[in-house]
Amino acid sequence: MNKERVLTYLNYLLILLCGLGAFYLATNVVLFSSHPGDNFKLWQTLIIVPIVLGLFAALIIINIKRKLYKPNYVIIGLLSLLFIVNLISILAYENSTPYAFTSANGEFNYFLEVAFNAEQRVTYIFSFLGVMLGSLLLLDIIHQVCDLKTVIKCVCFIVLVFALVAIIYGYVKFGKDRYFLLYKNLTHGELYHASISSFFETKNEYAVVLFIALLSGLYLHHYYRKWFYLIASLYAFINIVHTLSKQMILLGAVVLIAYLICIFFTTYHKHKKLNIITISIVGGLFVGLLVAWFVYLGAAHKLQAFMENIYYTKGSDTMQTRFFIWNKVMVILNMNNWGRGIGHILFGNILHEMNLMDVTSGEATARYSAHNAYLQYIGEGGILLLLAELMVLGWSIYFGIRYFKQDKEQSVLSLVVITGYMLVMIIESASIGIAFTLDYSIITLMSVVPLIELGRKNNKIFLGKKTV
Repeated sequence: MNKERVLTYLNYLLILLCGLGAFYLATNVVLFSSHPGDNFKLWQTLIIVPIVLGLFAALIIINIKRKLYKPNYVIIGLLSLLFIVNLISILAYENSTPYAFTSANGEFNYFLEVAFNAEQRVTYIFSFLGVMLGSLLLLDIIHQVCDLKTVIKCVCFIVLVFALVAIIYGYVKFGKDRYFLLYKNLTHGELYHASISSFFETKNEYAVVLFIALLSGLYLHHYYRKWFYLIASLYAFINIVHTLSKQMILLGAVVLIAYLICIFFTTYHKHKKLNIITISIVGGLFVGLLVAWFVYLGAAHKLQAFMENIYYTKGSDTMQTRFFIWNKVMVILNMNNWGRGIGHILFGNILHEMNLMDVTSGEATARYSAHNAYLQYIGEGGILLLLAELMVLGWSIYFGIRYFKQDKEQSVLSLVVITGYMLVMIIESASIGIAFTLDYSIITLMSVVPLIELGRKNNKIFLGKKTV
C-alpha cells in the first residue's frame, strides 16, 4: 500500500474522530459511565479537549502539507468571534440576576436566581468550543480534504444500519399491539399512546434519526440508482409515522415527494415511458388512498375528531406549551443581553429551572430548549450567533439556486431540507447549519455542506479561493 493511499485512509479516520470528538464535547453529556446523563466534570473536559484539539491539528497539518486544505479565514474568523463572544457571555453572567415571571396559568408569581460556579462555566466554554470545531469541520475542512460524496455514502450506510437496529428494538420493546394501536385510535385521544420511541428518550429524537435514514436512502439512490434504496427511504418514512412526530412526518413526506418528482424530470428523456407509468401508479395509489381515507372519515362523521386529535388533543407538544416556554425565554433575554446572549448551556439551564419552578406549565416542565431554534440561537449566543446561522443557511440556498443546473437532484434535496428545517425551527430547536448535536450535524453534512462545496468550486468570495 503506497503512502498516498495510507494518508487518504488516515484522512477519513481523522475526519470521523474529529466529528465524533467535537460533538461529544459539544453535547456535554458523559454517556459512557454509571450515570450516562450527567454533564462533564471539569477534569473530564480537560482530558477530552486536548485529544479533540490534537485530532484537529493532525487533520489540518497533514492536509496543508498535502496542499489539499486552504484555510478559509472568513469562516475561521467568524467562528473565532462567536467563540470569544460566548466566552465573554459565560464569564460575565451574574449569579444574582433575578428572573421574575408569572406562572403559565397566570395565578402565581415566581422569583428565581440561578447560580453557576467556575467549574461549570469552564466546561460550558469548552463545550461551545466543540460546537465551533464541529462547524469548522463541516463548513470549511471536510469538503476540501476528501471526496465529500464518499463521506456522505459512508455516513448513509452507517445511519441505515443504526436506524434498522433502532426499528428492530422498537418492534421487540413495544410489540405488534402498540403498532396496531395507532390505526385503531386515529380518531381518538388515545392516538398518542401509540407513539414509538425505540431506545431513545423521546419519540421526536427517534423521528429525527429515522428522517436521517430516509435522507440516506435518497442519497444512496442518487449515487447508485438502485431502486431498493428508495424502498429503504419509504420504510424509514413508515416508521416515522409510528413516532407520531408531526413535523418529521410532514417534512419526510415533502422531501420524499420532492425527490421523486425531481428524478421523474431529470430522467424523463432516458425512461420516458417507465417514468410515466411509475408516476401514474404511485400518484394514483397515493391520491386514491388519501381520498378513500377522508371519504371514510366523512361518512363515519369522524373527520372533525381526527383533525382535533392531531392538533388539539395531545398536551405535551401543543403550541400552547410552546407559548409557555417562549414567555420564559423573553424574561431571560430581557434580563440579559440580546446581542451576545446568555451563553452556551447557561441559557438552557436557566430555562430548565424556570420550567421546573412553574408547576402549572404541564409538559413544559423540565424542558431545556426554547422549542424555537431562532430563540435558542439568541439565547445561546445572541443576535450575533443567529445572524451567523442565517448567513450560513442563506449562502447555502443562494449556491443551490445559483448553480442548480450543475447537480439538480442534490440541489433539490438540499434546498427542500434546508427550507423545511427553517420552518421547523420556528417550533423546534433544530440546529442545522451551525449544529449543536451530532444528529443535526449529519443533516447539515447532507444538505448544507454539498451546496457550500458547490460555491467553493465556483470561486465565491465568501468561501475563499477556488481550489483545484
